[in-house]
Amino acid sequence: MVLTRKLIFLLSILFSLNWGAFAKVTHLIVIKPKYDQLTFGENELNYFKITLFDEYRKDSLIIPRYSNCLNFKGKLAQYNGDFILYGKQIPYSEIKIEHPRYVTTFAHLNKTVTTIDSIDTFNQLHHILIHETVIEIEQECPEDPKFDYLFKSGTQSHGGFYNENHIGVLMHDSLCIDSLKSIAKKYKLTYKNKSYDGKTILFKLQKGKLKKGKNKVIGKLLMDSLLVKDAGVTTDTNLISYFSSFYRINALYIDQIEKWKFNPISGLMSMAEALVYIKNNELEMGCGLYRIKNGLGYKILDLQKQIKVNTHKTKCKESALLVALDKEYIIIHTRTFSIHGGKDIKKKKFKNEKRMAEIYEEEKEVKKSFYTPFSFIEPILLNQ
Repeated sequence: MVLTRKLIFLLSILFSLNWGAFAKVTHLIVIKPKYDQLTFGENELNYFKITLFDEYRKDSLIIPRYSNCLNFKGKLAQYNGDFILYGKQIPYSEIKIEHPRYVTTFAHLNKTVTTIDSIDTFNQLHHILIHETVIEIEQECPEDPKFDYLFKSGTQSHGGFYNENHIGVLMHDSLCIDSLKSIAKKYKLTYKNKSYDGKTILFKLQKGKLKKGKNKVIGKLLMDSLLVKDAGVTTDTNLISYFSSFYRINALYIDQIEKWKFNPISGLMSMAEALVYIKNNELEMGCGLYRIKNGLGYKILDLQKQIKVNTHKTKCKESALLVALDKEYIIIHTRTFSIHGGKDIKKKKFKNEKRMAEIYEEEKEVKKSFYTPFSFIEPILLNQ
């Protein structure tokens, strides 16, 4: 009896070892740039560029934020928003971190396993090895707190020192200095200077600073559309970036565009593919160049973040729904063709076939939205 128990115990150990040998293993690289989040907020993460290199720097990979949410087959909500790389093998060993506000940093990728998770939503034999690399980054000019202007247009990040109390205004026509001083007085500004053609004007706030959401003067200037073409802020001491009126919009719902009171100017050739897809699928979306009379100013940062996060969340939900519908279809399809007899055979088959047809239509509707290009709104920069 004792011998039998020992034999069973040894067999169970041997079985578990063999069982573990066939377990699937996936690596999850988590990269966390460490910065002053209390001062700059989570939105700062949207402007990091993180590149992985192999040992000889012959192979590289850029990791965008949110890049892997659509690839997960199970729920890993705790990693949503980090810079992550998810795969069976991680052939990289070095990290490069770039950002307009911080010094470019190189670091070794941490290959140590920090956690081993058994994820039941994958299957009983799937393990995720989590490698976390936390990297402290250094601010480019920490002694000067005025570095506070940052946004993205297309693939280009814009950031630098700016004059907190200067406003650049682009006029439709050149005006004499007396007229410009009169305009300055109307908006409680001080006239500073104008360009050689007389159309680019620099004004200064009489008091206060251009702070996010707290100064309405750019919006007020843009309301005077007979005189003012665009308005913006001065960056890098001698450059005016006009980002308040003209916007490039891709795959946004028409009701949202109307809510923000954007006026369409034209379609853009660069968006032809998106326009064709939207038209063919009869989606209520808009693409192209738009203008808003009362400019958004710094609000564009919040809108960009909101659209990016919501689009990714929607795509992830749609991906999960498509997987669920596909699974339901396969189960019903299998059951239908496994029915060989019984009292209600025709009734059961009819019910199953009806549901399969419904799933097909549901999938068509979800796919329309799922395969649309990612939505975005970005400023068209007119630099002087």
